Amino acid sequence: MGTFATKPIQLLHFPYDVTKIKHFTVRDADGGETLQVVSKRVSLTDTRYAKEEFDILNRIVAAGLPVPEPIAWVHDHGNMYFIMKRVSGKSLMDLTDEDIITLTSVLKSEVPDMRQKIEDAVSETRTRFLQAGFAHKDWE
Repeated sequence: MGTFATKPIQLLHFPYDVTKIKHFTVRDADGGETLQVVSKRVSLTDTRYAKEEFDILNRIVAAGLPVPEPIAWVHDHGNMYFIMKRVSGKSLMDLTDEDIITLTSVLKSEVPDMRQKIEDAVSETRTRFLQAGFAHKDWE
């Protein structure tokens, strides 16, 4: 197991509402450097799950695995936001109709070589998470 737990840490057992997730760009005060971030609005009444998620993501980042890197907590106008660096690549929210048609074709094995590459990459990433001590209920 990984260095963070004696048994795998279960991922994604936190309440999740996609409508509370926003992607945007932050610029430094001079308007120069930018950072792609993800903002997740969390409940002020029960921050336990969000803080646990923040801590687990920090552990996963420290293990060198591909997840959004936690940056900060922000309180604004009575709301609390969990800010993370966005992982490069496309989000499912960014997919166009053409992307969805292509992805559907790949998953239906109409493009077998590409499907195998995707399956291999997912399997490799899953193995890396498990070896580092992180599990997901869908992997059982």
